[in-house]
Amino acid sequence: MQREMKGKYLLAGFITALIFILGMLLGLVIEGKRADYIQNQGEAQKLDFISLQIQYQLISELSQQKNCPAVSATFDSYLKELMKTEERLIEYEKDATLNKKDFNVLKKEYVQAQVNYWMLAQKTKEICKNDFITILYFYAPTEHCSDCDNQGFVLTYLKQKLQDKILIFSFDSTFEDEPLIDMLIKTYNISEYPSLVIEENSTAGFHDSDAIMAKICPLYWEKPEACA
Repeated sequence: MQREMKGKYLLAGFITALIFILGMLLGLVIEGKRADYIQNQGEAQKLDFISLQIQYQLISELSQQKNCPAVSATFDSYLKELMKTEERLIEYEKDATLNKKDFNVLKKEYVQAQVNYWMLAQKTKEICKNDFITILYFYAPTEHCSDCDNQGFVLTYLKQKLQDKILIFSFDSTFEDEPLIDMLIKTYNISEYPSLVIEENSTAGFHDSDAIMAKICPLYWEKPEACA
């Protein structure tokens, strides 16, 4: 009887260990697939950005603003894909317990893509006279910034409300792998979080939707309905 019970315990232990190992392997495969997917998205965005650079250079050289609608539409399309990648990256990073280095590499690429698109947005306004407002949002993890989550919700609400009339670029101030973030922080004298940079003007602390609308509405050439 004791041998039979011992055998059952050993078998149960073996099955438990096997399930655990299979679970670990499955987790590695899933994390690898996630990382590969975002990596591919990053490579596609790099090609998209190079294409946009060439288009803007062509417009600058030829001074043909008649091409602006097509270029702006392309820019909007690429920006939407960038935002989708951000959502997936945040979702995957929350769940990721493995391959942290891989996710940091992907996050670094995403920061670079955001800065690229932000600079292109400035170029769009200069050449094509597009009427939108850009906001740089600097945040920190919840343990260092109690208002950052709420600020993020407010910005998400404003994006839904203003759509393509507002472009929001978010940067994790504690992410040290990408020096571009530190450069932006120093450029705009960011010293506390959350902080916003609205069209080159930095403002610290939490801002509700009314406060932000009061700052951005006067900056539009033609006020959107939300500013009425």
